[in-house]
Amino acid sequence: MSLSRNDRGWALDGVPVGRTLAPASAEEAATVLAEARSAGDTVVPIGRGTRAFTGAPAARIDIGLLTAGLDRVLAYEPADLTVTVETGVAIRTLDLTLAEHGQRLPCPVRDGRGTVGGLVACAPDGLLTLAHGRVRDGVIGATLACPDGTLARGRGRVVKNVAGYDTPRLVVGSLGTLALITDVTFRLLPRPAVEATVVVPAPDAAALAATEAFMAAGGQPVFADVLHQDGSARLVIGIEGGATRVTGEIHRLATLLGAAGSAHHVASPEEAAGIRLGVDDLLGTGGTDRVALRLTGPRAADPAVKQALDGEAATDGLVLERALVRPWLESATFVYAGPGGPSAAGTGRLLAVARRHGPVVLITAPAAVLGAVDVWGPPPGDLVLMRRVRTAFDPDGVLASGRFVGGLS
Repeated sequence: MSLSRNDRGWALDGVPVGRTLAPASAEEAATVLAEARSAGDTVVPIGRGTRAFTGAPAARIDIGLLTAGLDRVLAYEPADLTVTVETGVAIRTLDLTLAEHGQRLPCPVRDGRGTVGGLVACAPDGLLTLAHGRVRDGVIGATLACPDGTLARGRGRVVKNVAGYDTPRLVVGSLGTLALITDVTFRLLPRPAVEATVVVPAPDAAALAATEAFMAAGGQPVFADVLHQDGSARLVIGIEGGATRVTGEIHRLATLLGAAGSAHHVASPEEAAGIRLGVDDLLGTGGTDRVALRLTGPRAADPAVKQALDGEAATDGLVLERALVRPWLESATFVYAGPGGPSAAGTGRLLAVARRHGPVVLITAPAAVLGAVDVWGPPPGDLVLMRRVRTAFDPDGVLASGRFVGGLS
């Protein structure tokens, strides 16, 4: 999602936003949605407009819902390792609060950009996904403002349940298409005493096999990925925990890498910080003058696939800016940029090449490109079920019309 503002008002992926509203409570948000439904208006939740997320351009946006007024920590129980926060809370603010008690989110964003709502609605794979699961695994409750004007609560601190649905799991990654998420309850993790990052420059198949052997023997890295930046590739492996455990894990990994003939080193704090930020938030703060796509499936980590994509991107004047290949999560994200930016025709060809190898989602591109290409690709086999869920929550298509996979509206 690309949010911009000029003297004519807001625009989202090039689609003008009629007006913006910032409800100050969950009840007020539910009222706004009910009034929009009665008036036949369409609504797109846009949080604070600080983070981009996947999705096709909306067909029409009468109201953009901001969450700056939903910025309270509602309940924090350090002893229970749980926190409930409104979705307009900045991730940076929440992280500082949790740090005072030696805790963190299971799905942090290293530079603290964006809000809790954006994190949950977009559900990106992050730094700790390999070790602790995806965003939905860390969400144990949520309150939703529904288009019929009611509030629904799934698990924990019940207000009203939506019968038959596990609402937290449904709304995570839903891009605002089912309801406005007004607050979220997370399970928390202790902050590790020690963080270490092992780096293998120019990794080859032997280095990947050694890392695989390390994990098969009980090694538990928090991430193990190939990060492409500045024209080079590095296999980066994160290890966390107590000092004794981290030292032992590094020794075991180093022994296996050494036996495979793979040069390696433990990153300095400065290098490690850059690596971890790249793994957790590959797109960074860059604009939408680039094209970024995510490929999933068994072939995502195949070097031949990257080579094919690099070659096709070059025909549009683009070069690989950075990439994150995650062999043990079967996903890879590629970011291409060039002096003239991506074209719609070139991006379409790039997506076609990628989709020969597995499911692909276009993460970001200029607004003109987003409106001219197939962002999501072929719909999934369970699209009929997804439509039924969508109809149960929002029968009149008030929210985020057309943004989700299959053009759900």
